[in-house]
Amino acid sequence: MAASKQQNSIPALSKSISVLKAIAGGMQNYSIAELAREVGVAHTTCYRIVQTLVDADWLRPRAGGVGYELSYGLLPMVEPFLNHRVLIDTICPVVEQLVAKTGLSAKLSVRQGDDAVTVYRVESPLPMSLSGRVGVRFSLVYGSSGACLLSILPDARVDRIIEQSPDAAWKHQKPSDVRKRIISVRENNYCTDLGKFHPQVHTISSPLYDGHGKMLAALTILGLPEDMNAQSNDDHIKALLRATSRCNQLIKRDELTVELK
Repeated sequence: MAASKQQNSIPALSKSISVLKAIAGGMQNYSIAELAREVGVAHTTCYRIVQTLVDADWLRPRAGGVGYELSYGLLPMVEPFLNHRVLIDTICPVVEQLVAKTGLSAKLSVRQGDDAVTVYRVESPLPMSLSGRVGVRFSLVYGSSGACLLSILPDARVDRIIEQSPDAAWKHQKPSDVRKRIISVRENNYCTDLGKFHPQVHTISSPLYDGHGKMLAALTILGLPEDMNAQSNDDHIKALLRATSRCNQLIKRDELTVELK
């Protein structure tokens, strides 16, 4: 696997990334020679990499002496993450209250292209619960969060995403299941996925909107089948909808928006 990754990588780009990460990680006051030695690249290669990054305004010479620091040309690259951070800071008290009330885990997902990406999680306080990590991305055809994010897209694009999804996406579900979840979001402002993504993963999701009615993200509560049965799910849905309503109020108050690609 490691050999395969090396064959499919671009050595010059890998070296450039290493230099950029080194400077971002604390080597701002290093000379080119010191930086080259620490990163493990030739002096001339390191010099050319740094000059290329300076030309792109990703790096700039330090005003106070030897070395380089990150520059403002990188801001457009990180702006989506900064927007997500502001969104998370705005709604996190509501999400934490939702987790405390339901005993379920919660996550916030945003759309990037044809994928959903988890940008925030609050884990369940229960000793036996589902856990996950921030940064996970998966096809929009998976789960209730994916259906929320699909629900705002034109039907033609939804059909294309479904048609181009990997075979593994249909191990526990059919395309009609995805479409039913999308219809539920459009009509009820929420949808459920009770084991279609994975038999042991049950979820309920509802979208978050900015003050102009633009969907920003999907808020999801998730748990094991025994945590989300027919009897308890009515209460879970009500709790989630109250939480998303409160989140939407806070988002509108702070005039937040996140650009979805």
